[in-house]
Amino acid sequence: MELGPVRRNTPAPCGHETDRLKARHAMIVRLHTMGWTTKDIATEMGVHSSTVRNALRSDVGRRREGVLQVAADQAAVDIQKELRGLAPRALRALEDVLCEDSEATLALRMKAAESVLDRLGHGKVTRSEVNMRHGRLAEVGEDALARAAMQAGVLPAPAPTSAAETIDLVPVGA
Repeated sequence: MELGPVRRNTPAPCGHETDRLKARHAMIVRLHTMGWTTKDIATEMGVHSSTVRNALRSDVGRRREGVLQVAADQAAVDIQKELRGLAPRALRALEDVLCEDSEATLALRMKAAESVLDRLGHGKVTRSEVNMRHGRLAEVGEDALARAAMQAGVLPAPAPTSAAETIDLVPVGA
């Protein structure tokens, strides 16, 4: 028994149809490499999500995605090198802005200083909490409270007085 040629129900795609399929396949892989989800790609391109998955799982898709990922990685390295080259200039510009002799406004200098402190992990206080212990202040005395605040660094020490203002107190009976 001899079998005849295999017949297809659908004709083989023409050259322009395969080109269109290749372009769609390439777009699917490109969008996936850019971080798009399968669902988002399918919605954007008007295809079923299984079409997107099949395109990504194919040998051609995997090779193309590998090439695109290498190119993206290289671009990221190039950008990083460029930023490192700009860092010294940016630092000098920031120092110029922060300088008190700068023509920059106080607001701009403050914003630059906040930005630097924020990047160093010393951002603005967004929430503060005060814990107070209740006690009888009348028994402590105002002087003792002031001394304790100065020792804790909360209250500055009084400025020294000049010799002319100093009065020596001599105890009675001395």
